[in-house]
Amino acid sequence: MTTFYRFTNHESPMSDWGHAMMAMDRDSVYHYGDREFTYGGEGAVEIEDLKDIITEAWDESVEFHAAPIDYQHLDAKEVYESFNPSDIVDSAEAWDTELAGWFYEKIAEKNGITAVITDDGAIVLDEYLMTEVTE
Repeated sequence: MTTFYRFTNHESPMSDWGHAMMAMDRDSVYHYGDREFTYGGEGAVEIEDLKDIITEAWDESVEFHAAPIDYQHLDAKEVYESFNPSDIVDSAEAWDTELAGWFYEKIAEKNGITAVITDDGAIVLDEYLMTEVTE
């Protein structure tokens, strides 16, 4: 199983958005802080497995004016793709915007999702899935 990494100077690995963005490549994130957290992928859902759920929830949100206003112009495919950024370190795309809150409310909470694996990282929604590395 793959290990994912996050470095921070904060006590908690969680961001202000309520998740921890983690990279597969430790060297790409070690400079973000002195505290290292790891996640082994337990209980995660692959982003590809959420495509239909995300696109259907987005179409419904737009139809009922429940999508974040600044993103209502995006079609469902664009929204889905923004949850799988090509480089999670350089551009977290949807995970670094209001769409992260939308995902939690409309997708994660309703489906019991605590972590999502993207093409090059993981988004962890439950702090207790991560382990702090101490030496």
